[in-house]
Amino acid sequence: MWLLLLIFAITLGVRLFFAFNTPDFTGDSAYFNLRQIEHITEHGVPQFDDPLSYGGRYYIFPPMFHYILAFFNLFLPISIVCKVIPNIFASLLIFVAYLIAYKMTEKYTSANFTAAISGFIPIFMGFTINSISVYSLLIPLAFLTVYCFMKLPQKKYLYLFIALAFILPLIHASALLIASGLVIYLLFLKLEELNMKRIEIEAILFLLFVMLWVDFLIFKKAFLFNGPGIIWHNIPQQLLNIGAIKWFILDVMSKVGYIPLVYGIFSIYEHIFKVKNRNIYLLISFAFSTFCLILFKLISLELGLLFLGVIMTLLFSKGFLDYFEWLGKLKWPKIRPAFVIFFFISFLINSFVPSVAFARADVTETPSIDIIEALEWAKENTFEGSTILASIDNGHLISTIAKRKNVIDSNFLLVDETTKRLEDVEIIYTSKLETEAQRHLDEYNIGYIFLSQKEKEIFNIESIGYTSDSRCFKKVFEQNNVTIFRARCSLKVK
Repeated sequence: MWLLLLIFAITLGVRLFFAFNTPDFTGDSAYFNLRQIEHITEHGVPQFDDPLSYGGRYYIFPPMFHYILAFFNLFLPISIVCKVIPNIFASLLIFVAYLIAYKMTEKYTSANFTAAISGFIPIFMGFTINSISVYSLLIPLAFLTVYCFMKLPQKKYLYLFIALAFILPLIHASALLIASGLVIYLLFLKLEELNMKRIEIEAILFLLFVMLWVDFLIFKKAFLFNGPGIIWHNIPQQLLNIGAIKWFILDVMSKVGYIPLVYGIFSIYEHIFKVKNRNIYLLISFAFSTFCLILFKLISLELGLLFLGVIMTLLFSKGFLDYFEWLGKLKWPKIRPAFVIFFFISFLINSFVPSVAFARADVTETPSIDIIEALEWAKENTFEGSTILASIDNGHLISTIAKRKNVIDSNFLLVDETTKRLEDVEIIYTSKLETEAQRHLDEYNIGYIFLSQKEKEIFNIESIGYTSDSRCFKKVFEQNNVTIFRARCSLKVK
């Protein structure tokens, strides 16, 4: 237990070291979460009816994660809460990984080393260290649900499994991935001609029903408004194409970790073709389910790799055990320590170092000081109720920091014609014709255009051509790589 606590302390310490390297947060969605937490703290409820996003719209999302952080915000500053609490949640994965690994191997050494690996899964470290990510809570609870399923029919784990069936969909809709993995698990048992326990079937059906029911209650309005598009979160087609299996095996290995991936694949091969093991089949089912959901773009690549990273790490525990059993059979005992040292060095190179690299990259991707200062200037110097145009990656920053309406952000549910809107934003930034751009500025009642390095990279531009010599556009703010233009004309007949 002391070793496990030490691993937890080291993991949390590394996370907090990088998280507090910057006062800001990483990613547009972090600022959406920040705004919701502040609203719950002040008013007691999330801001579902938002007058700023898309110029005014209604949100739909599971709010439990925001309520939990808002509770801590009652006692601590929000900057501390959003840096510390999500990292504590993410570090708790260590204990869950330990329990599952020990359940599969019944060896403390294997369970402890699996716990250490789980603390430094590169993609999990990178995506949860500084982004106020709901996945920091979802991932540990999702795999705690898996552990409870392994421990059925013990009553305390059954009750916890039932409670988690209600809690998980209140955290994030992707909790349905757990249900899909359990359904595939039943198919594996059928194919391998293993006995299906009645309590397992009943637990899976209960979980599936509860999650679908809770998701329907939360997203029923989106079902009616967006139709089948809700499956893809109403994401514009252009962004779906960008996220379509645009990755290579080396990229996956670097994000998941070479050691867990190699040993995980080995365990999958061994237990599909040679050895029958119900617990291993359970994890294989989640791996297969996750891969299929990625393939058909039903979940984002990043979320899929988060789950695959944890799954492969848990499968690694069995490969780790086999490795050390093989060492025990060596005829030359003196070379065993060399193999152990080699293994630990491989872990440092292939898991710890990439995790630190991902953490550093995550911190450096926070909004620049220039962007923050420009948005704070906009809050004080632009007309209240005005609309500021920015790229989709800066949308939530406009509404959270500048407190002004945005044209587009990363939350697409209950928004009409998202593909057209994204195209119109690109036209405004890239068009050479002032009249064409002005037509779209009028359509969305845009008063200001925000141009930072992010917009330049996304739209592959250095400047907005039609603003250089026009009486209709005034440069009202300029600092280093950030410029704000005020649109002063209109094609509308008054």
